[in-house]
Amino acid sequence: MKKKFIAGMVSLLLTFVPAAALSQLSPPFQPLQPPTTTSEATQTQRYTSGQYKFSFDYPKGWKIQEQQGVVNINEPQNLAWVSMWRITQNINPQTYLQNVESQLKQQWQNYTVRSRSEVKINSIDALKVEGEATSQGKIWIFTLLVLHQNNQAKLSAGSGIIKEEYANLSPVLEKILGSITLLDVATSSRQTQQPGGTTQTPKVAGWFRYQMSELLPINNAMAVTHIEYPRDWQVMPDYYQRRVTFSKDSNGTVSFTLCPVMELMNPVQRTASEFFQLLFQEINQRVSDLRIVKQDFPQSQNIAGVIFSEGRAELQGTENGMDMTYYVWIDYFYSSGGYFSVGTAIFALAQAPTVQFQDIKRLIFDRMVKTFVDSVPKAQPKQADQTTQ
Repeated sequence: MKKKFIAGMVSLLLTFVPAAALSQLSPPFQPLQPPTTTSEATQTQRYTSGQYKFSFDYPKGWKIQEQQGVVNINEPQNLAWVSMWRITQNINPQTYLQNVESQLKQQWQNYTVRSRSEVKINSIDALKVEGEATSQGKIWIFTLLVLHQNNQAKLSAGSGIIKEEYANLSPVLEKILGSITLLDVATSSRQTQQPGGTTQTPKVAGWFRYQMSELLPINNAMAVTHIEYPRDWQVMPDYYQRRVTFSKDSNGTVSFTLCPVMELMNPVQRTASEFFQLLFQEINQRVSDLRIVKQDFPQSQNIAGVIFSEGRAELQGTENGMDMTYYVWIDYFYSSGGYFSVGTAIFALAQAPTVQFQDIKRLIFDRMVKTFVDSVPKAQPKQADQTTQ
């Protein structure tokens, strides 16, 4: 099956080679001025507003300020920001979100919504809007959240990332927003170990199918593929990075992210093991003690002039005070000719608490990978016969 998948992939590849923002809301967003130094968001700390009864994690080195009922968090170079506040008036979440968007459309240019969804933030229901807009000549990728309970809006949050930095900073902002806790609502969605050192075996009520045509342009060769996922998991597509994340909860403690195709022009990375270093750095941004516990990168193969390599790795580290295990699955295709070269990566990133990881991988992650691989169109026998070691 593996050789057919590789040959099929090769045949497909050969066919196509706000400095100020939201400033007049009530309460207003008020991003801070950029400081003169920079720092990486490798460690987090907890911020608690005793007056407004909510808390969240944010990266060390980022600036934070609470004023007039609003908490503002700014990336050191003002490339990203988050603002959040409690909602004190008696209003339903849909109406509140409409009011927010109505004001934003007046302030921003080219306001475009990319997705609307209903999610959970630490077991609290939330309305979520993602899109992009132009402010002061810059394009920002924004997220709006309205947390609600019993049809009453409780807290609102907004974030923005300058478009060029979205790939680097979006995981950081997702962690900030996903860590929000309302202190006057006693809920928790974190995975816990059961008494006596045992853990609950994960159960899957059923499976749904996600078509990659929902994520990729229809003319992309990988748009015909699909993946199966647990039907009670949340689906969070990222149209900018062309990834889709399937998450057991809004925190992403147990989650699986698939990138069905990433194309790199004239890449430094020529093999799966070299591309793996990029993914290691991505995870290491939020897991400072990240370490490799298992890896397998077989020798590359030359198939019809395309160098194919693959790799699998398991990593461990501490995230939000929890021992976590991360699984990386990569298939990488590299070709060079004339004045340019092309690298194409297909990869998955999965994570779960270490005490549950092996069970979740066996029952869920492995099936997700298999259903995706099986959906890739297979090459015709004549093409497959040209495969060489």
